[in-house]
Amino acid sequence: MFRMLSILLSAALLAFSCGGPAPAPADPSAGPSTSADPSKDPSTSKDPSEETVKACITGSFIQHWYVSSWSETAWDTEMKVLADAGIEYLIYTPLSSDGSDPAYSTLEGCLKSAAKRGVKVFVGMNFNSGWWDTSKTGPWLEEQMTKGVQIATEAYRRFHEQYPDSFYGWYWDWEVDNVNWTSRIKTLAKAWNITLDGLTGIDPSMPLIFSPFMNSAYGSAASYRDFWKDLFAQLHLRSGDIFCPQDCVGAGGVPLTNSRGWFFQLAEAAKTVEGLQFWANVELFEQYNLTEGAKFATAPLTRVVQQMEAVQPYVSRIICFAYSHYFSPAQAREDYHKAYMEYVRTGSLPEVATTGRVNSAVKEVGSGVNLKWTMATKTGVDGFAIYKNDKLLLKLQIRGTTIPSSYFDSKGRASDKYEISTYNILGDESAKVAF
Repeated sequence: MFRMLSILLSAALLAFSCGGPAPAPADPSAGPSTSADPSKDPSTSKDPSEETVKACITGSFIQHWYVSSWSETAWDTEMKVLADAGIEYLIYTPLSSDGSDPAYSTLEGCLKSAAKRGVKVFVGMNFNSGWWDTSKTGPWLEEQMTKGVQIATEAYRRFHEQYPDSFYGWYWDWEVDNVNWTSRIKTLAKAWNITLDGLTGIDPSMPLIFSPFMNSAYGSAASYRDFWKDLFAQLHLRSGDIFCPQDCVGAGGVPLTNSRGWFFQLAEAAKTVEGLQFWANVELFEQYNLTEGAKFATAPLTRVVQQMEAVQPYVSRIICFAYSHYFSPAQAREDYHKAYMEYVRTGSLPEVATTGRVNSAVKEVGSGVNLKWTMATKTGVDGFAIYKNDKLLLKLQIRGTTIPSSYFDSKGRASDKYEISTYNILGDESAKVAF
């Protein structure tokens, strides 16, 4: 069971228990938990006398580039936000990227601040973008793993004695997927074991967490389960290591309605390794792949709760990517953090009105379409949803005091129909206004 609330709130304030896993249902691949006949889903039936279990986030990633210039005060401010939200684990990643010098000093700021709040840090070692190049050979990957062990050895030498409680474990930065590695299991296992054996030599008590992903367009949950069973049989995993797949809902790899089926199958793979923990990594963002590149917005809180509820029956903990990027007041609107905190306290999201509305929308046509808009008030508004030919094109989120007021669609034409609405942190939208 998760015990995050016990360190945050007195028992008198607790309306529910935040924990997991919930009673595991049978294979849900035939349909989501919102099926027409809930009585046929074992996960919906429970003894009324049982303690209510709510799905909550207990860990988050934080990326080195985002915190590279943070002062001790900035770290302490953010660590308080994370701890108040129930974050017990923080994954700092990576120390080195594409051969850069390891950012040991930045890591120390993280470990020092985490120690003050009782947060446990998994340290990412190294990553190289050549990982995505399928022509890279086994020796190249083995060289990268050897570098990672060297970086881990130095980080341990520098900081573990001084921060023994916050320097908790390791993160393996290399994200396995169900496309690029399915035919190269032996190559992957041989290289990965360099990391595993090296970390065991440094300190066998420190767990390794890894977070693969998947895309349902390129394979089934069952085939990915079998891939991991085969790979696990060849890896030198230790008791306490953590298999923590991304739910891939934010990136669009797995529809929310299919998330339970994938985690059911991956849980079966995890059971083949004695002592292997099985966690979930839920994505707190929405991704829009546009001509000018990917754009991101914070996911509606209602969807995030549904994501957590989908995976909870199969995992012992839920972490996220990433609280600091998408929920923290340091980056997103404070309303997300406040609303999530209310969910932690009460078990329910607050009701939020969307009172702001676009009152002027202009469409300018040239070498594309330039959209401009104004609004009378932003009360309750988190951002703007833009529709093109009756389909959602993207969401533009308000960040701090920066309020989006235009968008250029390089592929737009004069004949295209555009509309805009405002939305709140729950995803509720105002009426659409035509350009």
